[in-house]
Amino acid sequence: MLIGRPYHADPEINHGIPEMIETFDIPVLSEDAVFHLPVNDSGLKIVNQWSYHARLYHAAKFAAARNNITVIQLSSFGCGLDALTVGEVKDITEHAIRPLLCIFVIICKVSLIMQKTKRFSASLR
Repeated sequence: MLIGRPYHADPEINHGIPEMIETFDIPVLSEDAVFHLPVNDSGLKIVNQWSYHARLYHAAKFAAARNNITVIQLSSFGCGLDALTVGEVKDITEHAIRPLLCIFVIICKVSLIMQKTKRFSASLR
């Protein structure tokens, strides 16, 4: 179960991680695939005020209750709230004695890349 923020669906940000996982003949599910399915709604250790985080926690609980699904969480720490979601997902999976793989994706700022590209192009002239 691959979970993360909505922008992690962008191939420029996720660096092809979902496709790489699929090359091992492992199907990739997202939190959208299970959000409508029931889970044990035991309490969280944090006060959740965001609907998207609720989807991540729901998906983690769904996967943690099944021996054939592992949670892989993408995080960029582009948002300070990611630190909270990573910790809570870790608690959910540890409580169920299930593995968690958290991949921290580095996002380059486009403006910096563009500046470097312009400087490089200018040096070729």
